[in-house]
Amino acid sequence: MLTIPSKKIFLWLSAVLCSISFQDPEFGISLDCARRFYTVSEIKRYIDLLSLQPNSFLQLHLTDNENVAIESATLRQRAEDAELLDDGSYLNPHTGGRFLSKAQIAELLTYARTKRVRIVPEINMPAHAGGFLRLASLFLDKDIFQAIVADDIETGELDLSSSESRRFALQIYAEYADLFRDCRYFHIGCDELFLAAEEDIRTYLSDIIGFLQKKGFIVRMWNDLITRENIPHIPTGVEISYWSYDGDGKDRKERRLRRRKRASVPDLQKARFNVLLYNSYYLYYVPSPENNNEEDLQTMEEDLRERWSLRSWDGEHGKALINPSHIVGACLCVWNEHSTGVSKDRIYRQVERLYNTMKTKRFE
Repeated sequence: MLTIPSKKIFLWLSAVLCSISFQDPEFGISLDCARRFYTVSEIKRYIDLLSLQPNSFLQLHLTDNENVAIESATLRQRAEDAELLDDGSYLNPHTGGRFLSKAQIAELLTYARTKRVRIVPEINMPAHAGGFLRLASLFLDKDIFQAIVADDIETGELDLSSSESRRFALQIYAEYADLFRDCRYFHIGCDELFLAAEEDIRTYLSDIIGFLQKKGFIVRMWNDLITRENIPHIPTGVEISYWSYDGDGKDRKERRLRRRKRASVPDLQKARFNVLLYNSYYLYYVPSPENNNEEDLQTMEEDLRERWSLRSWDGEHGKALINPSHIVGACLCVWNEHSTGVSKDRIYRQVERLYNTMKTKRFE
């Protein structure tokens, strides 16, 4: 039998362990610009913060049920047809929503490039698509619109059983693929979808991911639609933004069911998918007048410092990852659905504290 001296075994194991990790992790901020509009100068402030950390990114959550915060020729939300406000934003006269022009997006991309910060556009479908549907309802033929929407605008889901719906999504992604063509990553959303059949989900993901990959993007998506059963059907090269194993719902039975079906981070590691941690317990900041006192903010900051690590993927109490293979990094998310009454300056200062705590973490 061939024997290997113990010193050689040690050196071999060291080489293997070094190959598993352990580049500097990516640390990012996801900024909800759809539920609360941010001007160019306000977004640049976040880019400046991120520029102090190498390997950083700003994910711009530009679309949701409430608004499409970006110009769209496809959906006839054009800067030339909008009211230009004093802060430089554009106001859609039909929806009352504010949005960034394509020229302003180009300005932000150039600014981020000079600061060595990656911009990750998030155009969120097939759920959270109410903003798109509201714009489409203003001009689409009634029958075509009914073929696109799964229930109603407020539900905000595309009907994935309809080829018309997939064409609608592809038209939108084609427009933004051109606008963001110099970006390395493109985030397609895909969270909190409840009305679609599994087969239709697979077809949709194959179409959208395949289209964007052919355009040269590394596609990112939320983890919700990736089940243990459909892992083999997810196109290779996709990177997963993992926020919750069970969707953080209030119904315990539903949460248990999701945990039985959904792919865990260890499942994704085994399948060799790169994962970014967006752990909703530690890394979701949802400002509101009720939870924005100093005591609450200090608790969140201390939790990040003392209890969270790059092995923490499943809420507060989930088992830590055995190894960090295929863990690319982590992202702090700012969700603005309850932020009315909290100043953007206060939100920024708290994000700055939390981000500066998060970015000190390394693979252990």
